Formats: sequence, structure tokens, C-alpha cells
Amino acid sequence: LEADFVVLVKGAAPDDVGQRAVAVRILGLQDGLGHKVVGQALILILRAVVTRAAAAAAAAAENGESADLGFGAGGIRSLQKPAGPRRRARMRDLLAPGLLKITVIMAFVWFTNSLVYYGIAVLASELSGDVYLNNLLASLVELPGYFIAAYLVERAGRRLSTVGFMVAAGGFAFAMVAPLPTDANTAMALGVKLCISASFALIYTHCSELFPTTVRALGLGICSCMSRIGGVVTPILTEAVGRESREAPLVVFGVCSMLAGVSILWLHETKGAKMPDNLGDLRKATPNSSGAAAAVAAAAADRTAGSPDVLRSLLGRAAAINPSAAAVSGNGSAGNDGGV
Repeated sequence: LEADFVVLVKGAAPDDVGQRAVAVRILGLQDGLGHKVVGQALILILRAVVTRAAAAAAAAAENGESADLGFGAGGIRSLQKPAGPRRRARMRDLLAPGLLKITVIMAFVWFTNSLVYYGIAVLASELSGDVYLNNLLASLVELPGYFIAAYLVERAGRRLSTVGFMVAAGGFAFAMVAPLPTDANTAMALGVKLCISASFALIYTHCSELFPTTVRALGLGICSCMSRIGGVVTPILTEAVGRESREAPLVVFGVCSMLAGVSILWLHETKGAKMPDNLGDLRKATPNSSGAAAAVAAAAADRTAGSPDVLRSLLGRAAAINPSAAAVSGNGSAGNDGGV
């Protein structure tokens, strides 16, 4: 029975729903048939709800209407059919100067979250103590992580919240390397699971708000693909490498989690900001973007050519992007073009 349970956790039940269904065996469903019935029932209910909501949203979008999906004030409220034809996003669009940094960092963050999340889920069955209790606690500890994340995301912001959770997860993973007592080691593992679950929830919001509308689906798809790769690497790391050294997977989890957390500091905060529709909107929203510099440079070129009207127009654009840069250029132009 115990061997069958470990196989289910490691291989046959990769879904969150499956892992939680496995944990109910500690509550009395110790037979395999009971577990399968409960697990499949939960999965079918979840799929039915999601499929119905998606179908209603798609039908409303085709009719150009808003569709209330009922996910609450913080979730997706409506979908509308876009006006006019839109060019299909391509992979090279993500390599644009304003998007390359976001794509690389977020792909690594998603990879790391999946690697650590499923890695700790696998290691939970190998901790000392009752294997059923360890997996049940590893599943339940995610709930307070989600509540904490929901509280911090609108107060500390998306970026700092994610950084804090990922760095904390790395710290707990490093603490597990030390020869701790059984209870302390289990507590550190639960700390990793709580923090990485909260981080996993936050990156969905942050990533969606970072990518412009024109490439948002493609960007999220690339990040999700990297997340799946992290899940594929997990059993190789925990089984093949973990056999030789118990500490090696934990060190990898700690290093990757901290590096991914720190790398998010290079991205801009999206709390309260308008979601960008295209690359131009993204450059305006990004601090110290090159858009202001380009506009001021163009204004200076037209100023020397003696074109006050064009200069006034370009300086207005620069002011919309970076008022301070436009002010500097405006002061310089005042001496040459009569106060334009």
C-alpha cells in the first residue's frame, strides 16, 4: 500500500487535484478503489466548471458582448471581441528589445517555481515520519500561502511579494541541507512548499501584466512550457542526483529559487498600472525606457533643421513619456528657436 501511494504521488498524479485526492487516504480511504473514485470525481467537477466558463466567455466574445465569468473582483471579469483584424504574434516578437528581458527572466522564474514545487512534493514522501501525514501537510500548507499572497499582492506589489517568497523558499531549502531533527526538517520542507506555492500564484498575475496584449498569450505559453520542463527535470534531479547525495537537490532548489527571486528585481512593478496593449505602451510603462531618449533625440534633430512646429510636436511626445527629459530638451531649444 505504501509503495503504491509513493508511485501515485511521484508519477501518476501530477495534478494538484490528484495530490490532494491522494492525501484523503489518511482520512479512511485506504483502498485503491476509494482513492480513484474520489480523485476522478474531483477532477471531473473541476473540468466541468472550467469548460463551462470558457464556453460562455467565448460565445459572448463572438457576439461582442461582455461575459461575467464570476471569478470575483480580483479575477477575470469579462472578455470582449477585439476590434478589427490583429496580426498573429510570432516568436521573434518576444526578442524585441523591450520584451527580451521580460521573456528570459519570466521563463526562468516559471521553470524554477515548477522545479521547486514538484521537487518538494516528491521529497515530502521521503521525509522521516508518516508518509501519509507528510503529504497531507504538504498539500494543506499551500492554503495559508495563497491567503498571504492575496493579502500582499495589493500592498507590497507583485514584484516585491514574489521576490520575498522565492528568496524565503530558497532559504528554507538551504536550511534542509543541515542535519536537523525530524520535526524541524519537516517544518523547513513545509516552509518551502508554502512560499513556492504563494510565488507560483503570484507569477500568473505579474507575468500577465508584464506582456503586452499583442504577445500576452504567446509569452504566457512560453513561460508555461518552461514550467513543464521544470517538472520534467524534477524526477531526474531528485532520483538520479538525489541517490548520490541527499543535499544536492536541495542546494539546486535553494540556488535556483534565490537567483530567480533576485532576477525579478530587474522587472518593473505592475500594481495599479494600465496593462500595455503593444510594445509602445510597454516602453512608456518601463522606467528609464529608451522611448523618451529617442523622442528627445528626434526633437533635437528637427530643431537644428529649423522646424518649430515639428519640434513642438515631438517635445510633446517626449513629455508624455518622460517629462524631465522633455523639460531639458525644451530649455535647450528655447535659446535656439525663440522659446519654442
